[in-house]
Amino acid sequence: MQPKFTVIKGGRTSAADARTYKFISGSSTNTRLMGVLGIELTWTYTDGHKKGTLQQVFYLDCESHIIDTYTECLDSETEEFAKARRRLRAALGGRIVPIEEKEARFLVQSYSYGEGSDDITSKDQNGYSFMLHPRQTLNDEEYRLLASRICCELPAPNFAVNYYLMRCASLDARGAAYLEGNMNFADRENIRPEDQPESANCNIFESEQPVTLCLNKINPASDENGAVTYVCESLTEQADGYKLSTAEITLSSEPYRVTGAVLTSSFHITDIESTMMMKRPEFVTVCDILDPDESFDEVFGRLTESFTETQYDHGRLFIDFKNNNDHVGSRFYRINDDMKAVYFLTDNNQLIIMSYSMRDAQYSEYRAIVTLLQFDICVTMKYEFAEPVLYEFVNSDFEDFGDFLNFITIRDDDD
Repeated sequence: MQPKFTVIKGGRTSAADARTYKFISGSSTNTRLMGVLGIELTWTYTDGHKKGTLQQVFYLDCESHIIDTYTECLDSETEEFAKARRRLRAALGGRIVPIEEKEARFLVQSYSYGEGSDDITSKDQNGYSFMLHPRQTLNDEEYRLLASRICCELPAPNFAVNYYLMRCASLDARGAAYLEGNMNFADRENIRPEDQPESANCNIFESEQPVTLCLNKINPASDENGAVTYVCESLTEQADGYKLSTAEITLSSEPYRVTGAVLTSSFHITDIESTMMMKRPEFVTVCDILDPDESFDEVFGRLTESFTETQYDHGRLFIDFKNNNDHVGSRFYRINDDMKAVYFLTDNNQLIIMSYSMRDAQYSEYRAIVTLLQFDICVTMKYEFAEPVLYEFVNSDFEDFGDFLNFITIRDDDD
């Protein structure tokens, strides 16, 4: 008699895997050309007899192909989730555009396989593992419609040129292909999350690894026929130092697309030369918060609720980004021109506020003082520095900004 066997699937099934999901709504920032996307999704789920709602916020790093951060909440919205949403959208700028379920799955799968991508699942989090299978594909028309929504408008030639060099610096084939109008894939009916466009000219800087575009100066030049070539002088930071490159880029008329890109020169420069090129004034205000009570963190949190936050050894750094990416349309692009102000709150309750313009400095100082008015806040000093100082302080061992300035002043005098 032939024995009969029953195959039982092994492995532990998580609570998330046991649920079934129905897509309700989705939205994305149209910031794909910046190399990042913020996505918010809402699902309903069924878990046995229980029904509920899952809300998700993703920060997708399109350059490294990773999900940089992920926050979720089940059923009722948490304050943590609300903060994640505010910070994500405030940091990225751009508009919010709708996306459908298959587009959401395709995007999450496209940027979830890079080294360091953290597939967050735990007993306390539903996670997004259910979105990773089965593999989602799009056809050519679906991909183009999605790309046109998640990529911002290009209202002037400078936007097209700067965005293109940013995507090339990151070796971002999909981003560069969009700006070239060349989004052709080997299998146009089944574009997979890992597929890259064919013939995308994304390595104009001739580097095997992604580099950072720090600066770019655009100089339009017309020939005798009126045809315009955009001559670009770009400063990039690479693994072996800084390079100064010159490229010539040609564009089609609206909608602006890159029709030609040629690197004409490239050479290394010293760290001192790169510092001179990137130097810019810093307007700094130093405040002391005297004897703050237990309500201080809550009130300060209202000021910084839409800021990005980074923890350091002796304080917390907050960045207030501008609500748009208009800086990309400048003939002189700088990597940090999307920052309105930087706030550093030390563990000793010293608040340092830095901006790159006097106007932003005055606005940021006023905003902080008004928000913290119920506390004893004292503006002790204001500075204008000709070169970067705040980040040097943040990464130092000093806990007081005045002591740090005394130290670097003595050090510079000794030199």
